[in-house]
Amino acid sequence: SITPHTTAFRHAGGTRIALGRASAALGCGAQLAGRAATERAMATSPRRPTSSCFGRPQRLFPACALGLASASSAFGQLGADPITAGDSEIPLAKDAPLVKVTFLTEAGCPYCQKALAGPMTDMVQRVGDIVDLVHLPFGNTYFATKECGLSTEYNRTARICWSKTCVGVPAPPIDCFEGDLVFQHGEKEGHVDRMLTCASAHSSSWRAYWPFAICMNREYLTSGFDAAHKCAEEAGLDAATLDSCYKSSEADDLVVKEAKATPNHDGTPTVLVNGKTVEPEQVLEAVCATYTGQRPVACDGLGPGSTQLI
Repeated sequence: SITPHTTAFRHAGGTRIALGRASAALGCGAQLAGRAATERAMATSPRRPTSSCFGRPQRLFPACALGLASASSAFGQLGADPITAGDSEIPLAKDAPLVKVTFLTEAGCPYCQKALAGPMTDMVQRVGDIVDLVHLPFGNTYFATKECGLSTEYNRTARICWSKTCVGVPAPPIDCFEGDLVFQHGEKEGHVDRMLTCASAHSSSWRAYWPFAICMNREYLTSGFDAAHKCAEEAGLDAATLDSCYKSSEADDLVVKEAKATPNHDGTPTVLVNGKTVEPEQVLEAVCATYTGQRPVACDGLGPGSTQLI
């Protein structure tokens, strides 16, 4: 079986991975005073708020803890069978580029779990043939740096500072990807996200990887990292290969690569369709509206203008 490897669960050069020990006040959705206030805001808002871990500051989101029951329910509806990308009902135009869908999550975020189990997997099953899906479970993780703060307590301001200072800039500070890794939801999340990164790297395609991601997120609350062997078997991946990756410096390098690919964002889950932000529940409509080739039957009635890309 696969077990967490404490020694290997460190960044290259011996720097330990710091685990977010933020209190509930610093956790998901900390901006809201409580569930009652959230529900009142949702009831009176002209646009229904979308749930998020550390949601976008200009809008109200329920605290992430409130999403545990709904996330569990969504996974329960899927059952234990592996989920694979569906086939389009019609031949695809050879000259039409695939729609790139980028999905930012972290394993411990209930709303990420719900989005993955619900609208994202629905999109995969219905229009998977016209999509190039990139899953980045680095999510709200960040490296502690001198410029943005060396604290090992999760801090949203520090995370945004790190992203703006270190990601996609010409000459980032030398310690951008060398310090402690800080996770929003603690050690359990860190182990699972590291394994997801290895699974993605050692899958033949995103289609081969997706069932593993579904399984690990479905099992997160009950089994966490311990589900890795089961999920590898379910997805048809080699558990020994994933274990070797996870325990080695290869995983360190893959995490850094993923960190560099994770754009600055307000909260998780974040979905980008050809680089433009769309709410998770609108991803199917956005893919259909963006695709320029002959569209699958699942896109009937969904087209340009049916959804808003930000």
